[in-house]
Amino acid sequence: MELESLNYFMETAKSLSITETSERLFISQQTLSNHIRRVEDYYGARLFNRQPRLQLTAAGQEVLKYAEAIFSDEKRLFAVLADLGNSDSGLITIGVTSPRCNAYLPQVLEKYNALYPKVLVSTIESTNNELERLVQKNQLDFAVGAYIEGTYPNIQSHSTHEDPIYFCVSDRLLYKYYTPDEAKFLKENSLKGADVSNFSRIPFMIPTIQNRLGERVMQCFQAARCTPDIHYTSKHTTMIIPLCNRGLAAGFTSHMNLCNWLPQLAEDVNVFPLCQNGTPVTTSITLIYHKQRYLNHFVKAFIQLTVEALDTLEHQDLSRLSMSPPQQG
Repeated sequence: MELESLNYFMETAKSLSITETSERLFISQQTLSNHIRRVEDYYGARLFNRQPRLQLTAAGQEVLKYAEAIFSDEKRLFAVLADLGNSDSGLITIGVTSPRCNAYLPQVLEKYNALYPKVLVSTIESTNNELERLVQKNQLDFAVGAYIEGTYPNIQSHSTHEDPIYFCVSDRLLYKYYTPDEAKFLKENSLKGADVSNFSRIPFMIPTIQNRLGERVMQCFQAARCTPDIHYTSKHTTMIIPLCNRGLAAGFTSHMNLCNWLPQLAEDVNVFPLCQNGTPVTTSITLIYHKQRYLNHFVKAFIQLTVEALDTLEHQDLSRLSMSPPQQG
């Protein structure tokens, strides 16, 4: 079986569209169909049902597993051979979550490029759940994000550090829902740690529970036996700070994300570390990779630089108290 035909079958199985796959691979639909037919003829089985829409048959699902294993083993072989030859050129594919990666990845890439200028670094930006799925399928060298250790038996995980969660709220919002004396008291008593139960009157932007940050924040509300007034929600966190800046809602963000947003925070936005029963609330930042993945020397070097960069972020206290004058009315 030619690997080229098997690869074309695998790519078609991912999209389940002849048109989309042929355009993505820059070949004609007829050429793609011919390659798929060669695979079907070789194994003597129909791999796709064409009507009413393209779907894998049971045989096609088994061949897809086989194809993914073959190409995964081939990548592993290339990595091993690169190590044996002490090669300093190649490809690294890493999974990162955005905007968290903006806090550490640029400085990692700067240092890494000086060490390995001939290594191409490909980043896949997605949600934690999707990156876990890609690592599970052995399609990434490694991924960094808020993962739960032990979720998958074939994934190796290493916690790098705990990423603190911060509560962000503007003075405009506080003085709209609290008296000046109440707002001042809340601010002064939250600088060392904010409890969600003390801010029950204000509207919130909270990510959905499919987002690890949203899941952790909702656990805090449940523990405080408090129901948040949620005005905005999303599986992503990119709108949290813009909404806070406009005084539309209070929100929560991780330490690593906040590093990005600090220069853009409105002057009257307060930043408090989130606490639950007096204990800082965090999410675990974990590096994960497939147990069968071979990590050559230039992949290990990238991992080491990533861990060092994350460690420098961990020690910065980002709390701040707005000194804007009380709002009237």
